Amino acid sequence: MLNLKVTQNGKRLDQYLAEELSRSRTIIQTLIKAGNVLVNGKQQKASYKVSVDDLLDINGLEDDSKIELDDNVPALDLLYEDDDILVLSKQLGVVVHPNDVQKSGTLADALLNYFPGIKDVGASGRPGIVHRLDKDTSGVMVVAKSDLAYESLTAQFKNRTVKKRYIAIVNGNVQNDYFTLNKSIARHTKKRHLYAVSEEGKEAITEILVLERFNTKTIVEARPLTGRTHQIRVHLQDFGHPIIGDPLYGKTVGGKGQALHAFSLSFEHPKTNKRLTFLQQKVPSL
Repeated sequence: MLNLKVTQNGKRLDQYLAEELSRSRTIIQTLIKAGNVLVNGKQQKASYKVSVDDLLDINGLEDDSKIELDDNVPALDLLYEDDDILVLSKQLGVVVHPNDVQKSGTLADALLNYFPGIKDVGASGRPGIVHRLDKDTSGVMVVAKSDLAYESLTAQFKNRTVKKRYIAIVNGNVQNDYFTLNKSIARHTKKRHLYAVSEEGKEAITEILVLERFNTKTIVEARPLTGRTHQIRVHLQDFGHPIIGDPLYGKTVGGKGQALHAFSLSFEHPKTNKRLTFLQQKVPSL
């Protein structure tokens, strides 16, 4: 058994131990879930906020190889958690829920591993999921842990009161400082896995703000006012400035993945009705 005394306030239990013990957060969360971590002699959730002089007892770290992890399940990068919601940072390349192409190793699998009680929240196969990010898009997401939260968040997305902000790096030099792209989007008539601007499609509105210009590329902020599949990617491609690294809509594929990151998410807490804003500001890698 390893014993530690906490030396700082306010960090999540899993984050504190991961940093102090130089272990992955997934391993620490597995230990906590198995009851191998005690705080002042009691079991606590991974989201527990530690305080100075808390006494931590940790079992099972003698041999990490004995800790059973599913390598196919992505690690959760949690930003916030309470009894009703969970806010996380989705990594590039992670699929949100199973589909025809990928049946396992999704964010949904990670959520079920972390909090099995979420299984019955929301639609079948999509535990607690009230919105999604494309596989090649990283950034902030909110997940419902209760039926109350699921109903509230679903309604907020439907009523367009959730505020989403993205940062993207696009090909070319965008001339206007601020503009709105208002073109309907529909599934591509021939390539059914793609979407395209179409007068017969559903309304799609995206506000664009230029942040910085370079010779051959521009950093922009995108604010989708509607929630169509691939909306930002399709709008920017149609505008003549596709996102760098976009494997579906980009003219060229380069850099370290698709340069689109959801850096801000704002919504009302399902229980308190207080508006919360979560930020994870970073410029996508090139």
